[in-house]
Amino acid sequence: MDFVAIVTTLGIVQGIFFGIVFLFIKRENRRAQVLLGLLFISFAISIDHFLLQHTNSYVRFPHLIRVSFPVLFLFGPLFYYYAILLINRDYSFGWKDTLHLIPFIAMVVMSIPFYLLPAEEKILQLQKIDSGEEKLLPLITGIVQIVQLFIYIIATNIRVRRYRKNLNQIRSQTEQIDLSWLYSGTIAFIVIFGLMLVLMVLWIYFNNMEKVYSVTVPVLVSIVIYYQGYRALMQKDIVFSKDEILSLEGKKYEKSSLTEEKSEFIKSDLLSLLDGEKAYLDPEVSLTSLSRKLSVSPNHLSQVINENIGASFFDLINGRRIEESKKMLKDRPEYTILAVAMECGFNSKSAFNSAFKKFTGVTPSFFQKSALNQGI
Repeated sequence: MDFVAIVTTLGIVQGIFFGIVFLFIKRENRRAQVLLGLLFISFAISIDHFLLQHTNSYVRFPHLIRVSFPVLFLFGPLFYYYAILLINRDYSFGWKDTLHLIPFIAMVVMSIPFYLLPAEEKILQLQKIDSGEEKLLPLITGIVQIVQLFIYIIATNIRVRRYRKNLNQIRSQTEQIDLSWLYSGTIAFIVIFGLMLVLMVLWIYFNNMEKVYSVTVPVLVSIVIYYQGYRALMQKDIVFSKDEILSLEGKKYEKSSLTEEKSEFIKSDLLSLLDGEKAYLDPEVSLTSLSRKLSVSPNHLSQVINENIGASFFDLINGRRIEESKKMLKDRPEYTILAVAMECGFNSKSAFNSAFKKFTGVTPSFFQKSALNQGI
């Protein structure tokens, strides 16, 4: 086998391997993992057609021809609902969600006449496509599949960006909530399937583009299987409360019953809790934990922080942590930067450095040296 055949074969094997692992791996968010497993198995199935064609194995296994065609219609729905379940593990699927499977089912039904053909006829039809005699139908089908997939990818990308943007509204530390693999996954899909769309359009005018298409696509998909499979395997479980999910979805203040008087009362209690008990020094502090201490809903507390105080939860907590750390850096020169970070509620030195530079414009070590040199 040549390079393309080896890479594609390994991609298929790895996709099935990752799929089985995700289907049976023991994690809290079981439903999200099942969807992820099905997605990687779909990846593997989708490129078997290229391997059959590239190695001429379709002559030996004619009944595998076009088995992968309907699978492309599963990529978008599986990835989109995986992104939803990763954040909201209690998402309730309704009958409307099954409508997303209609393109896949329709493609299966349309392919049944071909699947029932004798082996010789299947081989003949594939050879006609290879020679350029019959390329209109596969081109139209391929373009429709990719356009449908793009719609789901863009929808997923918008959702993930909203999640990442709104994380600062509910958590004081976000480095442990890793949504980067989802975001990079959407970017990878946009690049790969965008390239597929370009090659298909070129195929309309140049018959030889089919050869370029059949070599480029399986290699790129195989690379995605390896890279994204590893990243997904390293993905930690993410747990959000129902109120936090509303905030992440951008629905946090819908139908709010918070009055101006109540808002001022909550604000006063919150500032007393922060400045008196120094609740911000708790590394596990969150919008939910503070709302419990104040006996108010997380939704109302978030609204007070955003609208009455004029800050995000992230900035409110970390701003006070940084002020505390500045005092320690000046008064406790024997403390290491890491020790100061931990004392002030940060989980890591990198998170502390990032927050400190955001609020002061300099690094903690630079601030400490300047303070000691000036005798502040």
